[in-house]
Amino acid sequence: MTNSQKHLRRRRTTKVADMTTEELQKMIDSSVKRQLSQMFKDPDAGLELQADIAESLLRQEKEFAEGKRGKSIEEVVALIPNPCPLTPSPGDPDAGLELRPEFIVSITSSIERQSIEYAAGKRGKSLDEVIKQLGLE
Repeated sequence: MTNSQKHLRRRRTTKVADMTTEELQKMIDSSVKRQLSQMFKDPDAGLELQADIAESLLRQEKEFAEGKRGKSIEEVVALIPNPCPLTPSPGDPDAGLELRPEFIVSITSSIERQSIEYAAGKRGKSLDEVIKQLGLE
């Protein structure tokens, strides 16, 4: 076994109590970055956009630029059944649960606020900004 293999084996069996503050911080930073990357990764990365979807998006972008707007938030909320049943995935622990009306109101008001902010040119933070803000660089 080479020295580097011995070092790696020893490092894998190191207890937190045996780590320096810097080693522990580096391990935590790495773990948090990995988790954030998994949470915010694009599930559609590498997939091709279907032609009909691309055309629809381009049409919507053009209509938006021309001042045309879709349904208001109130119209969308009116389309949601009350109570709103969740669509469960196989093995979903929340299968059979329903969204409470107050939750729907909370979500729709959040969407409305975000729509107003987006229209005003305000954008959310990028993953890099969140990582920097959390001090995880």
